[in-house]
Parts: sequence; C-alpha cells; structure tokens
Amino acid sequence: MIEVKKMFKDNLVALRKRAGLSQEALAHAISVTRQSISKYETGTAEPDFTRLEQLRDYFEVSYDALLGEGQGEAVSLPITGSITIQSAIDGRMTQFDMFTIATVLGYWRKNAPQVQLVGEMAKNNNGFLGPDVIPLGWYATRQDAEKEVTAIQASISHGRELYQLQYNAKVLKHGLLGWKIVS
Repeated sequence: MIEVKKMFKDNLVALRKRAGLSQEALAHAISVTRQSISKYETGTAEPDFTRLEQLRDYFEVSYDALLGEGQGEAVSLPITGSITIQSAIDGRMTQFDMFTIATVLGYWRKNAPQVQLVGEMAKNNNGFLGPDVIPLGWYATRQDAEKEVTAIQASISHGRELYQLQYNAKVLKHGLLGWKIVS
C-alpha cells in the first residue's frame, strides 16, 4: 500500500500543476483545506473515497490515472494532424493528437490489464484547464498499447480520419477499483 500512496501523491501533484492550480485553488474546488491538499501531496494523509471521487471528477481522469503508477510516458505523434477514435471505455468519439500509456493500479493482479491508453483531445478542443484527456482502452500488456499507438500513427500518415482500436482488451469492473480482462 505504501507504493500506491507514493503513486497517488505524485499523480496529484502532477495533475494540479498541469492544470495550473495552487493547493489553495484545488482545496477550494473540492471543499477541503489547503493543508489537506498539502498532506495528500506529501503522503502524510490519504483522501477518503468521496474525496478521491471528487478529485477524479475535477481532473476528468480515471481512478487508475489518479491512483496508478503515474501518467505513463506521453507518446507524441510526430505527424501533423489528428485522428478520430471511439473510446472502448465510455463510447465517446473524439479527435485526438496526443496519447499517453499509463500503468494501471493493480496491474500485478491475475487477469488485470497492465496499462490504459489515454488520448488528449486535438489542440483546437482544449478545455479551460488544458487539454481534455479521455481514457480510450485497457491493454493486457504495454506492448499491446504500443502496437496500438504505432497503428494509430500509421493511420494518420495514410491520411485516414477515423481509427478503430484493435489491440485493446475487454474488461469488467472487479472490486472497488479493480478491472479484470475477460475473453
């Protein structure tokens, strides 16, 4: 559990800074004190489930992105342009121009996905707090997610405007914050 605590505090700091927020502003947004945010970020306190939910909703990220092993490495598409993809997680169809492969909390569990592919909306669709991010799919391995990004890059270079995910795993919610790959 210490490993998860470390990941959460690092992710919270990164999300807050990316949004350009002070600890005070984030505290106000989720109705806690600045000291609470400071304690979350230093790892001396952990938020309860209600606060986790508020943070998830505020930053518009998954629990995995909030609690998991960082935001992963951003995989930039070196090709000018963007592509429309339908999320296998929430069904939203959106245009993206940047992707992140994020390690999933609980990836060591049997039949759990290891990573999640997250898309950042095309630059002209940026939200007030920066790029909007949408979880696109779960993957059994990091290699599967990397193959997906390679296929997306190839589609863009061939001038395609629409891409359908090919390498993602089908999952079911398993427990409070866990996911399980189904065949």
